Amino acid sequence: MRSLVVRVQPFATAILYRSVAAWLGVRIFVAVAIALLGLVPPPHPVLLSPGAALTVVLVVAALGLVDAHRRNEDLFLANLGVSRSRIVVTAAIPALVLELVVLVGGQL
Repeated sequence: MRSLVVRVQPFATAILYRSVAAWLGVRIFVAVAIALLGLVPPPHPVLLSPGAALTVVLVVAALGLVDAHRRNEDLFLANLGVSRSRIVVTAAIPALVLELVVLVGGQL
């Protein structure tokens, strides 16, 4: 079991870092789109509704799976016994945590 963890860990770390970068890109895109369309008053352009925040998390998770597939990491990890759903969850966790941080930070 220990050798499997050692082989999978670099890929999980890379997926986590790319997930954070994807979350940042999606949030910047959403903030710019909201600002250009004038949908939210200026004091809180970063805060989103819960449904929109969940959509951001789902988009980041989908981007994580697409990126892993593009790099053939999903095939390699499948050979190690890691399913695609685990890749999606690994990509979604940082986005979910960051959305919660934005929500709590916006409440202060």
